[in-house]
Amino acid sequence: KMEENDASRPSSEPPKEPTASESGLTLEEMYDVAVKHFKQVRDDLTMSYEDRLNVVAYWRQATRGKWEASKTKDVGYFDVVGNDRIKAWRALGDATPTEAKQKFVDALTVCSSQLQGLF
Repeated sequence: KMEENDASRPSSEPPKEPTASESGLTLEEMYDVAVKHFKQVRDDLTMSYEDRLNVVAYWRQATRGKWEASKTKDVGYFDVVGNDRIKAWRALGDATPTEAKQKFVDALTVCSSQLQGLF
């Protein structure tokens, strides 16, 4: 969709949501497909521990925004996974929900051959 990103567009017109695939799907559509796919096959995906932490962090950043203590449950000192998830989310800093959605889609596309064929 080259016309949506055309530099000749008047600057007063808000930019369109980026299309991040050759399929013509918008980022929002790809994100929705990726979330549904992840929920269905998460236990079958071959992902490293760090990649899983990052996927969860991207989802949280996309849905809840920047990490704040009020947005999470208190985790105990010995809750290693819970603490690692918080660290991964905090590491995203000021990333926008759009950036987080793109990273979520990218991360899942790398580890899922089903999504590679879609996007």
